[in-house]
Amino acid sequence: MDPNMKLMILNFLRKQQKTVEHRIVQYLKDVWSRPSQGGRQTLEVEQVRYPTVPAQPNDEDCGLYVMKCFERFLEFVNRDLQWSSWNPNFLHRDILSLRKIVKNTIMD
Repeated sequence: MDPNMKLMILNFLRKQQKTVEHRIVQYLKDVWSRPSQGGRQTLEVEQVRYPTVPAQPNDEDCGLYVMKCFERFLEFVNRDLQWSSWNPNFLHRDILSLRKIVKNTIMD
């Protein structure tokens, strides 16, 4: 596994970015440096991006927004484009549609 990592943080609030970034990077380094069969490894985060993400209008759709961002990211990666240009673009009505899909899937 490559010890050089690019990190993308999805945070539409744009609050405490450096604090969040530091905590995430520290956690990843701690996990990465645990002893394994090959000994200790060092992780270096070579780039951190904060793509512009759609704002959620409430406190209850966090998971759905993460799911939609991840869906958009997978679509993007499958087209083999530059990760530095990725920004998820969707509307809240897309989240409402996703909510129905998730509900129907769970209820089936």
